[in-house]
Amino acid sequence: MSLIARHVTEPNQNGVRELSLDLIKKLIEIAIELHDRQKERADRWKTWLPIIAVLVAGLINIIVTVSTNNNHRKDITIQKKCCNK
Repeated sequence: MSLIARHVTEPNQNGVRELSLDLIKKLIEIAIELHDRQKERADRWKTWLPIIAVLVAGLINIIVTVSTNNNHRKDITIQKKCCNK
């Protein structure tokens, strides 16, 4: 942005395009604001990561429990059929 600002400013008597102190101050404020926004976005996922991990672990636990329970029921049914003959 500073290159664009420097490009659109008028050159002085020496042909140098100098930025005013107010413009430099404003550019620094914008840079800080952009950095803060990006930092906030980058930190946002850290809040959700533990929640997502717990949900995934819970779903895996439910799937394993149901699968194990179904296999156990089949084993009991097979044992009853074998023993009742």
